[in-house]
Amino acid sequence: MLNIKYTSDAMEVGIMKCKMESRRTISLPDNLENAIIRLRQTDEYCRLSYSEILRRLVIAGLDSVDKRDEAR
Repeated sequence: MLNIKYTSDAMEVGIMKCKMESRRTISLPDNLENAIIRLRQTDEYCRLSYSEILRRLVIAGLDSVDKRDEAR
């Protein structure tokens, strides 16, 4: 299982890594896209790119799965 902790250092490394890796394309249903657009309208996320919001959501989701699996 992946063990990713999101820190400012991890973010910098993640951004650098993303620049070196190939790009990925995913399809999102309208309700998820609208939720991300609503996040961008909040103070916490207004300065982040759409891609960075997606990265943070994926990392949070992976951390959540990791914690759930550790509890088992």
